[in-house]
Amino acid sequence: MALWTFSLKSLPLQADLPTEGTNLKKSIETMIVVLFICALPAIFATGVIQYQNVLRLVDAQHWVKLTNEALLELRTTLSLVNDAERGVQASVPAAPEGGPEVFDSAVSRTPEHLQRLRTLTSGDLREQRKLDALEPRIASLLASRRNVASTRKGNTLAAASQSIPRGTDKQLATDIQETLSAMEVDQQMMLRQKNAAAEASARRVIFIATLGSGLALGIVTLAALLIHYFIKDRKRAEVAQAISTRLVQSMADGVCLSDEYGTILYSNPASDAMFGYKPGELVGKQLTRPSNTSLPEESDRIVHEINDQLKWRGAWRGEFATFKKDGTPFTCYARLSPLEVSGKLYWISVQEERGLAAKGVAPGTNDPKIALTGIGA
Repeated sequence: MALWTFSLKSLPLQADLPTEGTNLKKSIETMIVVLFICALPAIFATGVIQYQNVLRLVDAQHWVKLTNEALLELRTTLSLVNDAERGVQASVPAAPEGGPEVFDSAVSRTPEHLQRLRTLTSGDLREQRKLDALEPRIASLLASRRNVASTRKGNTLAAASQSIPRGTDKQLATDIQETLSAMEVDQQMMLRQKNAAAEASARRVIFIATLGSGLALGIVTLAALLIHYFIKDRKRAEVAQAISTRLVQSMADGVCLSDEYGTILYSNPASDAMFGYKPGELVGKQLTRPSNTSLPEESDRIVHEINDQLKWRGAWRGEFATFKKDGTPFTCYARLSPLEVSGKLYWISVQEERGLAAKGVAPGTNDPKIALTGIGA
């Protein structure tokens, strides 16, 4: 009869023995932990880059807002300078009504808008220098226009003629308007640059967010695949274990699993019936001395002999005299093979009953202390 070997996972053991399923679970858990540990630097780096890009985007949007407001202030200031000119011109008799009011409003509001413009462009040294040169010129022009406008109450041709700006004032007004227009062009160009920078920052933010989401999704997907693989393999292992267990339990030969000292950890129904025990009663007993009526010294000798044979030949088979639970002697033929799991040695034994023997005496011997025969590989 061929030598049978079994995996521990095919036996419904009560003892806490490591199995392939347990090892697979630990392996997958380790892989998931290693995966997350390896992904942490990438996630951290992605977060740092995203944070920097968000700061750039916020800064770019802030400058876009300031540039828009500065552009609005420039246009308002230019409009006020033009209003001041129209207000002075309206002082002549032929001009439309409302000129003095327009002039007074322009004179009072212009300094306020210039100050706001200076605040908005405080980060631009070039614009600040332009304002340093522009403010005195605007103040001089408004003062000159205020003197001219004061003559509008005379309502005479002489007053009307004096209300017309002098050549130097006209040139000053033209220079101011050209300077304000040039500043407006500069602000428009700056606005386009800031908008481009803001759009680039927004694209980077979206890209990094997409990359981070993809990385997180990849990690979760890989972890899910590993878990799915474990569950699938576990189910397959459970089916294989159920089949193997049913196979072992339905065997006509007895099957026992014991530790290296011969202590039984599992026995199938055929083995229980062979020794006259109920299911589970053999667990904890010695493989070579299941009954208290067996010879203890003979059991120890058999265990020693089996260990020697397993060590040098890798398998053992032979007969030994033993007893059933009720004390009936019989000869048991067994085939043993070692199984090492996590550094621990186990025996898997397949036994069959060969017939009755005199109590304490092995077949073919006259010495009641010798109960082991037929040692060989």
